[in-house]
Amino acid sequence: MLHWNIYGVTGNQGTHEVVDRLIDRVELLRDDGLPIHVLSINETCLEQTHYAREQIIERIGTKSVRAYFTKTGEDWRCNGSGNEVGVGLLIIEADRVRDSVVRVYPTRDGGRRGAVCALASYESTLGHDVWACSAHLATRTEGIAAMQAVTLVTELEEKSRHQVPIVLAGDLNREPGHFDKLYAQGDGDGNYLEVDYPQNRPTFAHDPDSDPNRKLDYIFGDQEHLVPTFAMLFDGGKCWGWDDRCSDHLMLFGAFAFHGGGTGGQGPTRIVYHGPTEVPYHRPFTASARLTHSPKPGQDPTAPVSNARLTFTLGSGGGSQTCTGTTNASGVASCRLTATQRPGRTTLTVSYPGDGYAPASITVPFTITRAPTTTTYSGPKRVANGTPARLSGVLREKGGGPIEGRKLRLSLGRGKNQQACTGTTNSSGVARCTIKSVDQPLNAAATVPVQVRFAGDPYYLPSSKSATVLLEYYTGHAYGLTAKLGVPLVSLVEVSPTPDTGSVRTARAFTSTTRCLAEVEAGVLLTTGTVCPKATTTLAPGTSTSTTTVERVRIGLPGLPVIDARGATARSTSTCGSGGSATGSTDVELYIGGRRVPITAEVNAEIDLPGLARLVVNEQKPVAKADHGLTVNALHLTAGGGETDIVIASATSDVHNCAS
Repeated sequence: MLHWNIYGVTGNQGTHEVVDRLIDRVELLRDDGLPIHVLSINETCLEQTHYAREQIIERIGTKSVRAYFTKTGEDWRCNGSGNEVGVGLLIIEADRVRDSVVRVYPTRDGGRRGAVCALASYESTLGHDVWACSAHLATRTEGIAAMQAVTLVTELEEKSRHQVPIVLAGDLNREPGHFDKLYAQGDGDGNYLEVDYPQNRPTFAHDPDSDPNRKLDYIFGDQEHLVPTFAMLFDGGKCWGWDDRCSDHLMLFGAFAFHGGGTGGQGPTRIVYHGPTEVPYHRPFTASARLTHSPKPGQDPTAPVSNARLTFTLGSGGGSQTCTGTTNASGVASCRLTATQRPGRTTLTVSYPGDGYAPASITVPFTITRAPTTTTYSGPKRVANGTPARLSGVLREKGGGPIEGRKLRLSLGRGKNQQACTGTTNSSGVARCTIKSVDQPLNAAATVPVQVRFAGDPYYLPSSKSATVLLEYYTGHAYGLTAKLGVPLVSLVEVSPTPDTGSVRTARAFTSTTRCLAEVEAGVLLTTGTVCPKATTTLAPGTSTSTTTVERVRIGLPGLPVIDARGATARSTSTCGSGGSATGSTDVELYIGGRRVPITAEVNAEIDLPGLARLVVNEQKPVAKADHGLTVNALHLTAGGGETDIVIASATSDVHNCAS
């Protein structure tokens, strides 16, 4: 329970700022695992009370907030209609409120003071009904506040026949020594325990320079049902437009525990919780507690209670989780719960409704942590520049099932070359997104790093996974001719590939820039006209094309007829498109010994020559270790057991790691 006299319109002009300070404290206490069930506000405007309710719903997230108000006066400085001033009472996260009581007390000077009470049922959180009251009683000069407080609680005791716990909070406007008829502590002869006893810390005029400092604010609970556990004081701080504090009172927080004695002659009981007090979000766990009763009057509850039903409730309000277990011969009951609330501090309550023994309840602090996660890459194993990459990843709870509705960031590459997109996980935990056009550099291994990253959220911890995919790439090679001339009585003549594009290896579109040569000579044995090699690659689909054209060539070797070729052209094309393929062709006008030799489209067509020489037209050979690749030689002449080897117009193309 939290109580604060907010100094009404006298100090804060009925503004919202002082209420915001109060709700800030409610929120901080909840974050510390101390949810507020009852909020008492004194010297409040009606509009401020309604604003407090709206802020609790909006900021705390509960929809179950009921506001009650006792009008004790009017002041034009109050915001909103009515300009009503009085006492406010907010019941938070109760299952229902079945009754209410409003009382107004006239003062000798014609003013009024008041109290408001509500009968709240906290079945899901506390296991008990509670009469909760907020009161702002007569000033100290009249000396009747004690009588008003006793009259109020006596009325509620008679109304409930002493079966319902009663809590009373408020600025009672008298020091503790005036409430002997209320106090059960110290020299009092009453029935109520005050949460801040025996400290009795001052709550009014708390500025060290002010005099006097007095305790005027209280939270009482009846000793038949309640035991105070601890109290805290909070300063509301300074507000705008006022020289000093938001209020001349401190906030007072008080907590009570329910005990089993004092009703209907039933033996007192005790619950001790044994389960975990910290679990990850969405993780099942076993809640366990032991129920005991007093074996003899006046003795501590040490005897186990068997076959009794205990209810375990994690959290409060509509977002709570509840399960029930039955005690065994040792008085121990357990059941399974799954933490589905937003991670943070909360409470776990174990309650026994009473069945032959007195009801009992215990509330322990509980923490829900963010759940660990795992991410994996599930997208394509190969990608190609210039085409879309439909990436995908999977998000799961670590050791658990898929996580739906979370964003995953999927990326290709790293550093300045990184390309990324974002997808949202479906019911299988799979997120998909598309890189519209891949643009990645080619490394020696033809791989591209890929990463799946989940940044985390209030419920789940972050996780990431790195992998690699293969990058589609293309190679090619084109040259005019190469020759080794091993002719008897003539020194060995060798011609390296000339002119030569060199070996092309790329993952992007490319065109070679090798210049054509007007002629190539190897003495009088081999001469050519213009020779032009070219290698190109294109994207989408990835294709490698090599072409070499030799305008004319003349081969005159001893012992062989003269070979003349005109327009010798070799073409080789390899592509990843349409399932992939490699094709080649040769064009040539061929003369041997001055006679024209008909040429067809036949691959590897052989022409026998004298002296065990062999001439192959349209020679085609597959490229090893390529997805698709082909080398095409327009003419390939061998003689002398390999001592002579001449290739005219060579074109090689090949593609690797085809993504399509």
